[in-house]
Amino acid sequence: MNYKKINHEKQINLGIQILRIILSFWVVVIHSYYFIGKKKIKKNLNEKMFHVPSFLFISFYFFYNSIAKRDNNKIIQRFKRLCIPYFTWPFIFLVINNIINKIFGIKNFKRILSLKDYFFQILLCESYYASFWYLNVLLFLSILFTIIAYIFKSDFLLIIKLIGFFTYILHYSDIYNILRKNHSFRLCIVLIIQITPVSVIGLIAGSVNYIKILEKNYFNVLIMSFLSLNCLFNFNIFQPHDGFLYQKVELITLGAINLFKFFSVLPLNNNENKNVKKFINLLSHNTGGIYYLHNFIRGYLLRFITIIRNGKFLGSIILFIFTHFICILGNKISMRNSLKYLFI
Repeated sequence: MNYKKINHEKQINLGIQILRIILSFWVVVIHSYYFIGKKKIKKNLNEKMFHVPSFLFISFYFFYNSIAKRDNNKIIQRFKRLCIPYFTWPFIFLVINNIINKIFGIKNFKRILSLKDYFFQILLCESYYASFWYLNVLLFLSILFTIIAYIFKSDFLLIIKLIGFFTYILHYSDIYNILRKNHSFRLCIVLIIQITPVSVIGLIAGSVNYIKILEKNYFNVLIMSFLSLNCLFNFNIFQPHDGFLYQKVELITLGAINLFKFFSVLPLNNNENKNVKKFINLLSHNTGGIYYLHNFIRGYLLRFITIIRNGKFLGSIILFIFTHFICILGNKISMRNSLKYLFI
């Protein structure tokens, strides 16, 4: 089989960038806003968690071209973008936590952290900063798909499709009970099983230049994806299965696909207003940094800002803005070297 090598660079549109901003804020809200007195909103955002699956769908959509071309430079750049924050931030968090704890007695992680904690954090993402499970899964799947692309050449996408199908079936097997019995029920293992199908579908969408297909009939796509999202948010169409965060694999997959469809065809790319584009690019540039930092920063801010401590929506906005400001500052300090990957 010969797969097309699609050029996606020109397809990174304003709609996708806006979606990344929304997803980033959604993550912050999930982790910091308890929706006191707003049970319907809490149910929608906490149970219909399309935010991280959508990030993965987007990531692998644009990764297809790199592995289809075996573009070493692009692949290396991707791994630098993932590995630098994955290995660096947990160590920085460990140092800051220990220093502040010794000087002020404030424990962000409720204890003094050791290098052993750091080792298990890197290995399993369960030691002290579980939010990094997303990077753990993204890095693992990126390595796996890259290896398959280099080994199987023209048949790599078929192999990856089979893996996606296998993990979907595995989710409905007795695998979680087996892991529990063998004391191997680990966050990273379970989430790889649950998240792989949507990641594979993102890669498949990239292989057919999905945005280009959608743009041909964007008005119908907008209507149908909007109605689909409305149904997914308001009706319990799928039953949960065993596992951890994403027990409804079909729900998160359809949610991610329809969010991608809706925002990718928004008629924004013909907007000639440079200030609008610049503003959107500014907000979307640091979505990775916001994800990496927001929970750590929240652990300190909640001690001084009541609305963050009490889980108010305004507190989520303040946390989002504050974290974004740190990322902008970090970008300036990094002087565009590899440390920029800590903030973008």
